[in-house]
Formats: sequence, C-alpha cells, structure tokens
Amino acid sequence: MNIRIVQKVKSLQWLQIIATLSGSLVKFSAGLMVGWASPSLPKLSSPESVPQLTPDEGFMVGNALNIGYCVAIPIVALTADIIGRRNGILLCAPTILLSWFLVAYVETFELLCLARFLGGIGTGYGKTVISLYTSEIATPEIRGALGAATSLMTRCGMLFIFSVGPYVSITLMALISSTFTLLMFVTFFWMPQSPYYLLQCGKVDEAQKSLELLRKKHNNIKEEFIKIQESIALKKPMKEIFKKLLCVPSNRKGLIIVFVLFVIDQFSGMSAIIMYSQTIFERAGTKIPAEICSIVTLVIQILSSCLCIIYVDRFGRRPMLIVSGLGMAFTLATLSVYFYLDFLNYDLSALTVIPLMSLVFYHMFFMIGIGSLPFIIQSELFPTDVKALAISLGGLLLAVSTVIVTKIFQVLTSYDESAAFGFFSICTFLGVIFITCFVPETKGLSLEDIQKMLCSDNDDVDSKKVKDIEPEEKDQKDQKQIVEVIKY
Repeated sequence: MNIRIVQKVKSLQWLQIIATLSGSLVKFSAGLMVGWASPSLPKLSSPESVPQLTPDEGFMVGNALNIGYCVAIPIVALTADIIGRRNGILLCAPTILLSWFLVAYVETFELLCLARFLGGIGTGYGKTVISLYTSEIATPEIRGALGAATSLMTRCGMLFIFSVGPYVSITLMALISSTFTLLMFVTFFWMPQSPYYLLQCGKVDEAQKSLELLRKKHNNIKEEFIKIQESIALKKPMKEIFKKLLCVPSNRKGLIIVFVLFVIDQFSGMSAIIMYSQTIFERAGTKIPAEICSIVTLVIQILSSCLCIIYVDRFGRRPMLIVSGLGMAFTLATLSVYFYLDFLNYDLSALTVIPLMSLVFYHMFFMIGIGSLPFIIQSELFPTDVKALAISLGGLLLAVSTVIVTKIFQVLTSYDESAAFGFFSICTFLGVIFITCFVPETKGLSLEDIQKMLCSDNDDVDSKKVKDIEPEEKDQKDQKQIVEVIKY
C-alpha cells in the first residue's frame, strides 16, 4: 500500500520537485555568498593580495552582503506581486553574476564592497521569492519537504565553498560560483509561473493551465482551483496591504508567530556560534584544523536537513520544532556548565570531548527544526495578497536579529563563555514554551485551511477540525465563486 502511494506521489508531483530544486539554486548561490568570507578574507589580508585589506576593511567587506540583503527585502515587498515569483527569481540572476564578476577581477576595496553589496541584493531577493514560489506551487503533502529542501540548498552552497575555496584563487572561486547562477537561470526559465500569482493578475486561463501542468493527473484540480480563487482578494495598494496584515486578526496572529520563531532561530545562538566556531573548537582542545571543523559542521547540518525533509510531513512542524528546541537547550546548557567549570579552574582534561560532541548535537538539533521549519511556516500562514510583505518583514527581522545576537555573544564571551551559552540555552527553552502553546500545526493542510484555522476563535483548534467543513457550506461557497468568475 505504501509503495503504491509513493509511486503515485512521484508520478504526480515531479514537476513541483524539479521547479523547486531549480529555483533553489538561488539559495545555493546565497550559501556561496555567505561562505565566501571564510576562505577569502585571510587571503585578502596577506601582503601579496591586491587589494590588501585591513581587519576593519575585511569586516566591512563581509557585512556588505548583509546590507545588500536588507535593501533587497523592501524591494521584494514592492515588486513580488508586480513582476511575479518566477520572473523575480530570473531577474536576480544578472545581479548575482555581476557580483561574482566584480569579486573575480576588481582590485580596490571600494569595488569589492560594491560587489558584495550587489550579491546581497541579488541573493536576498531570490531566496525570499523562492519561498513564496514553493509554497504556492506545492501540494500540502510535499510542501513541507520542498520548503526544507530549499533551506538545505543554502547549507550545500556553504559546504561547497568551504571545501573548495581554501584551495583555489579568489578569481577562480568566483568564476566557479557564477556557473551555478547560470545553471539556475537556464533551468528555471522553463518552469511554470505560480497559479496564485496568475490569478491575482486576473489571468484565469493561464492560471488554470499552470495548475494543470503542476498537478498533471491530479483528480481535484477543479476543486483546488476554486479554493485558490477564494483565497485571492482584489489588488490593493501597499498601504491597504499593510493595514490588512496588521489589523486582520488571523494575519496579525501569523505575523507574531513568525516573528517570534525568527527571534528563537537567532537567539538560539547559531549565527554567533558559526562565526566563532574555530575559537570554540580550540577551547575544546581538538587538534582538527579549522577548515576541517567548518566542513564537518556543515556536513552535520546538511545530513540533519535531510532528516527534516524526510520527516517534516510525517511528524508535523510543531513536534519537530519542540524536539529541536529541547535538544538545543540541553546541548547549550551542557556547554555553559563545561565552560563555567573551566572558569573555576577545574581539571577538565579528560572531558575535552564534551564541547565537541555538544556542538555536533547542537547543529543536528538546529537543522531538524528551528533552523529550517520557521521558513516553511512563514510561507504557509499568510494569504496570497499579504504573503510577500509578511515574508519581507520576517527577513528584515532575521537580518537585524543576526547583528544583535552576534554583538551579545561578543559582549558575554568577553566575561565568560558560560554566560553566552547559558543565555542562549534559556532563550531556546523559552522558545520551546512559546512553540508548544502558540504555534499551530499545519501538516497536510491547504493554505486556505490554515487561514481558517488562524481565523478560529479557539486558539487550540485541532487541524482535523479545520478539514471537517460542512459539505453544504463548501458547495455554497463554490457556487458563489463560480458565479463571480463568470461575471468577471
């Protein structure tokens, strides 16, 4: 029975998978951009380098990417519903290619900053829009897995540049990286547009053809098409979209959930721990080179992401978030106790494996839940007309939180490492409490059913109850919508 189900899913949904993987190459490029600084900045600080960067200039070059990302976010909010998801992903390719070209050949600090800034705009725009696209083309049965796969692509890009970057020149690495952007453009050019976006533009026939292409032999295309029509409101100015996002209870509730999940994501300390992982490994007494430690860490994250892809639509979002948060809180608490005992000058020479193993399990627990699932949930909780704005605001909060958490880590570790890890452990545990009480389970629900669940007055509504809609009520809604389409 299970084999038949798997074969049926494969036969019906292959185009959704191909389109997602093709578009997710922009996230692979984002991973290349993020990971570029680790092998490249040491080379740029050497006397033979042109340009030769000071430590302050190296810091500015590294963070120019984040500045570009912050600029990209409002651009997404303003243009994603105008040019469309597919076209937006394609149009970010020239900016990314220009960035890699400048990285490969410029010889001044200012142009190198410009190159990284453009890379932040291109990858920031692309990786935000691909989340919109994936949530709108995927069926509920595989939407979670496809969303986790897009997050995995970022880690794959980082792993690639960590593995190759230290052993080739900056010019060659930039040219190699640009080929992935070209591959994305060539393959994604042939993918269908989102039926949600086409309907939002009033292109009913094109939307139906796109949905038929994505579902192929699916039996409920007509029913799904009507449900999509029901979920799309008339085109509104940005001011009204802001008002709807903040004033409609279901949207406001979804926005609060997404914002808190992103705060949990960052205040679990991952960004800071990755940045200072070499120092932590050195304190653990390991003799493994820093380059190898970075590769091992990313391999663990990628393998854990694969587990997330396999099980997210089986166990659900909320259980995996809870397990992820509890595991991270425990490993961070273990690190805090270890470094506190070290601060008290206890002999821990026989226990140096504890920090290493704690970090290994920390990365594993991070990627099976808190590191991946907030991005999936973000793409599921909002109706089409406010989704681009909501995702943009979430991305902006994520970028700002990264800067804050990194600074907190620097301040706390200047006193004692145990304080930093203890702080992150407490924040993560508080996040688990929030997830348990307030984050809804969206496994197997259509985007429309998720909206009905958020609109419910009962916050503890079970996802099964959302599906149990009275047939007569559904028929009345369907008939009303058909009349409206005919009038149109």
